Amino acid sequence: MNRILAAPIGLLLVALTAGPANAATIDISNVQDSEGSPLSGYTVSSGAGNDLLLVVSISLKDKNENDDATVTDVTFGTASLTKAVAISDVSGGWNQRSEVWYAKQADITLDTSQDITVTTTGAVTNPIELAAMVLDDVDQANPLDSTATGIHESGYTVSATITTNTDNCMLIDVVTIRSGTSKTPGASQTEDWDHTSAYGAGGHRLVGTAGSYTNTWDEDDQSTDRMALSVAAFKLVPEPATMVLLGLGGAGLLIRRNRS
Repeated sequence: MNRILAAPIGLLLVALTAGPANAATIDISNVQDSEGSPLSGYTVSSGAGNDLLLVVSISLKDKNENDDATVTDVTFGTASLTKAVAISDVSGGWNQRSEVWYAKQADITLDTSQDITVTTTGAVTNPIELAAMVLDDVDQANPLDSTATGIHESGYTVSATITTNTDNCMLIDVVTIRSGTSKTPGASQTEDWDHTSAYGAGGHRLVGTAGSYTNTWDEDDQSTDRMALSVAAFKLVPEPATMVLLGLGGAGLLIRRNRS
């Protein structure tokens, strides 16, 4: 008769599930932005880490509100990205719009300088502002966890509350304001790019536990009350758990044969 020792198996399960929080990072050195499309000569380096994700944030402001310009495609070289989230604030003769797009490592060419090009439904009054960055340790099967948007029509702060479904997510946000040039993210966010002479800015925020989080941006000049904010949460790959099988003396799983 075979008999499985239950106690060592319980210790094995603890060893497999207990481990440090995910230590995924954002490749800050590879954040590049451009006032106008394309963003020329961008490279996703294989040395940036494992399970890479290219993320492109877009900010556009169009004078004709009836046009309601939107982005129809974003390409890195010849590869098309996937739209994660977008929002427009259309009023007063202007369309403020923000969008986040992404591409998994397998869908892009690494270590090759290529242009990032944004295509819209029509001509946009102002130059399209875009920023690219690379995340590592991202779930490649299903990178996008959740999204949120917010618009603000009074006051000088816009907010969006996002609810993540899994632990360990990277929140990427982008804000577009109608006027004013000074923008400040919430205390828990890190600003990655900001066109200080124009209307777009974006940043990131690493959150460890699944739940609701609110991102904010302030328009410091207090010259506008029209803002559009998009937030995308990307799932990060947990780091391997600390293995303690050796400490168990090789008794992770022991099957003993007893002779009757």
